[in-house]
Amino acid sequence: MPIPLYDLSSSCFYSCILIFSIWFMIYR
Repeated sequence: MPIPLYDLSSSCFYSCILIFSIWFMIYR
């Protein structure tokens, strides 16, 4: 069963947010 596109983009979106928050906490 292929992964739905909206599911994939939402998970990418949340991981990008997570990475950005970690980066912000480190380099603030």
